[in-house]
Amino acid sequence: MTAFFYYLSLYKLNQKLEADILNEWYKKNTDAEKELFYAKILGDKIKIITALKNNNEYAEIEELYPSYLKEFKKTDATSEHELYLLMGDVYNSTKHYKSAEKMYLKALRFFELEENHSTVNLIYNGLKKNKLHSGDLAGHAYYTNKLFELSKSQEELQLIVLKKHLDYSKRVSDLSIQLKLEAEKLQNSYLRGEIRTQKVLISFALALIIVILIFAYFYSVYSKSKAKLEYANKQMIIDVLRSKFKPHFTFNVLSVINYFVEKKKYKMQRWRLRKCHLFYALLLII
Repeated sequence: MTAFFYYLSLYKLNQKLEADILNEWYKKNTDAEKELFYAKILGDKIKIITALKNNNEYAEIEELYPSYLKEFKKTDATSEHELYLLMGDVYNSTKHYKSAEKMYLKALRFFELEENHSTVNLIYNGLKKNKLHSGDLAGHAYYTNKLFELSKSQEELQLIVLKKHLDYSKRVSDLSIQLKLEAEKLQNSYLRGEIRTQKVLISFALALIIVILIFAYFYSVYSKSKAKLEYANKQMIIDVLRSKFKPHFTFNVLSVINYFVEKKKYKMQRWRLRKCHLFYALLLII
């Protein structure tokens, strides 16, 4: 209880809403005086009549009933027939069974048309007590049977509602499963696309590597072949020079140069050397 009032004060509700909550709280806890106090603060006429009934203030109810009824007939049909139900309870409590029955029947016709099963159930219970207390056993049995039929119809209605709820839940579940499967398909399709893309990229990369390796191989072969050709050309030039080189002439030139060196005839020596160089240059040109 302390927690209830703590949270009620914590939320700082407006006076009407707080009075409504406290009225229901004290009604539930059978504190009729406080229930009536907060009903009057709230100003709800049905709640005031209910609280007066719980306080056994029947005389005051009789005084208020005509004015409340007149007002409800102009403005609120539901409140009017709720008032009939309350007056039926009041007349049952004061043992005015005929008046109570009339009030219950007025309320019953309205709430049956409204298909307000919970209120119809209250009316049947009131009529059953009315017939029991008035000694009308046939009437008591009739309304007991009505309560049974109402309870049965409510159970059937609840089963229908439950079946609809289960069908709806099944459809929702099936739809959820279908959506999940579709999502999985999309994800798998996306993954397959990614795998295909990766395969293409890997294949392209491998092809590029193979092309580079082939190019490197042929370039290496070409470089080696070129080096061999260059070496062969040089060797061929040397062979050509060797083939054109005259050993007898060279020996004679060297012998003459050696003779001039020994005789210290340096001018003749230089002339012979120049001649030798000229001859070597002609060999290179040839």
